[in-house]
Amino acid sequence: MPKQTVLEFHQAPHGGIGQQTVDGRDMMRWTQTMILGGLLSLLSCAPAWSAEDTTTLVLSGKLCDLYYGAVEAALKTLPGVRAVERSSKKGSVIVTSEAGKISPDRLTSAVSGVKGDGWDCKADVVK
Repeated sequence: MPKQTVLEFHQAPHGGIGQQTVDGRDMMRWTQTMILGGLLSLLSCAPAWSAEDTTTLVLSGKLCDLYYGAVEAALKTLPGVRAVERSSKKGSVIVTSEAGKISPDRLTSAVSGVKGDGWDCKADVVK
């Protein structure tokens, strides 16, 4: 006969729960269910762990600092771009994007196209 474990529960304000007797197989099923549930909840977070590309752009031109907001907005509208941040290096931005979704050339073109022809702000990729 399998060894039995008695689980005791405290009485709740609305009534008693009593005692429940469980054998080793029930406890094993419960443990497996809890482990499987934990693994599934971790897997549901997988998109947060997806791969990212980080590209640093150096902005050159006398109007880049003046129109930083327009440059940032242009970059953020590109599909796959997750974030645009000013770098600690003056005149640089760091673009975070989904891995393989956007080419560095596309990023530099977005900056060049902010104000159209004659726009005196260019972006170069830091390698």
